Amino acid sequence: MSKNPHIIDHIELMRLTGYEKPGMVAEKLREQGIRPFYGRAGYFFITLEMLNAARGIFQTPDSNSEELL
Repeated sequence: MSKNPHIIDHIELMRLTGYEKPGMVAEKLREQGIRPFYGRAGYFFITLEMLNAARGIFQTPDSNSEELL
């Protein structure tokens, strides 16, 4: 598992989905509109924000944050 709680690596995704092969996990992610990032060794990961966006959960800016133009 990644040290960053916002990153979901291929090992964690295999555990969560029950698929035994990373390729199957990546294929299912793409089918659901999630394009995984690939690292140097060919392993992939996604962010928690990508997963939430695919599920229709969007993070809204805080009311205290400055608006961007």
